[in-house]
Amino acid sequence: MKPSLFILSIILLSIGVFGQESCTTDCANQPYKICYNKISRILDGIFVDTAQNKLVFAVYLDNQQLSNRTIWGQKLYLASVPLANPNFLDYSVIHELDNTRISFFYAYHPSKSIPWFAYNIDRSQSGIAIYDPNTDISKTIYTELWGGVNQGFATQGDVFYKCSQDRSSVQKFNQPPTNNFNDFTVISNGGCSGITASGSNIVYFNTTFDSPSSSFYRITPSGQTELMFTVPYTVRYIQSSNNVIFYTNTDGSIYKVPFNAPYTQTQIATVTRYIGGFQYYDNKLYFKTDLNIYMIDLNNNNALKLVFGANPEGGENFAQGRCYCTPGFSGNNCQSCPSNFVRWRDSVPTCVKKLDNGFPARCIDNWECGNQPYAFCGLGICRCSGGLTNPPSCTGCNGNIYWDYGVPYCNVSSS
Repeated sequence: MKPSLFILSIILLSIGVFGQESCTTDCANQPYKICYNKISRILDGIFVDTAQNKLVFAVYLDNQQLSNRTIWGQKLYLASVPLANPNFLDYSVIHELDNTRISFFYAYHPSKSIPWFAYNIDRSQSGIAIYDPNTDISKTIYTELWGGVNQGFATQGDVFYKCSQDRSSVQKFNQPPTNNFNDFTVISNGGCSGITASGSNIVYFNTTFDSPSSSFYRITPSGQTELMFTVPYTVRYIQSSNNVIFYTNTDGSIYKVPFNAPYTQTQIATVTRYIGGFQYYDNKLYFKTDLNIYMIDLNNNNALKLVFGANPEGGENFAQGRCYCTPGFSGNNCQSCPSNFVRWRDSVPTCVKKLDNGFPARCIDNWECGNQPYAFCGLGICRCSGGLTNPPSCTGCNGNIYWDYGVPYCNVSSS
């Protein structure tokens, strides 16, 4: 079985759409063009794009020369395989999220092809960024202080649900959270670690980590919360069809349970490996292990099939790679930077996009925001100081500018 899996993985990469020259170590015109020649990681979280009928996930491609000494050798790509022909692999680079500390693939708009990513802003804050593939711009729409982002999130058409970040309630967004992550209604005050929605059924589970155990609850159409059943282990992911609940536990087992009592649990599969993503679609289950993605066909006696394998069964990873421009650059020699804003780190350049207000799309230090101390970098975003306006100079003030400990502030005049 091992040889056949390895052959499949080679086919996947060789017919993928790259459009770049092949390489094993070096590319012409380094460091503006670098050889990325192995998939080092698939982010937790996989999703189905219902509009394009494909499975979507995010991968890191490494440059072996750089990744041995710095995290800046990695590039994050949005990858996909068509469900009708999983032997075809496609990548598209996510420039604006390069080199940030991405935690996991948080959510995906199934009909509009928009991804959300959870990431660590610094040691004390985490956040959620939404990425628009059409404009190639990402923006932070939520930040969480002193805590990680909760993975509980579910979509049903254009209706979005999530577990609160403190896992104390279930929330329903009043509109898709593409701009505002705080426009929601609390629909249940039960503890929530994961959620799924299908038809009129909304089911969530709450894990008690000191036991450990997990309890499943249903939110009825009238808004009541009912306890369904409890299992004596930690549940990680949950999905559902119109009449069946599917879930995984931390031991790598996959179960199904009918929506109606008696809640008889049937074990579908045990992979004895970490499961880091789980999706139900068209009577098939898709799940991710370390560097592999599998499908369970519920129409075919739960047959297991490898959909994508970056490093199948411990085999060698890809040595043949492709030359890509370093983040943000374009052109034949990869030296075109439309914004003329080049950031250098570890001898590697990045072309940083600029927003309509003249600020860079992301910043890592105050000097990148230009007119210090009128402008500064806060949480990765350039901002005007103390009520000042007119970015990027940030010298606008409808009143008087005063100084406090070397920082300018705008004292707005009252009319």
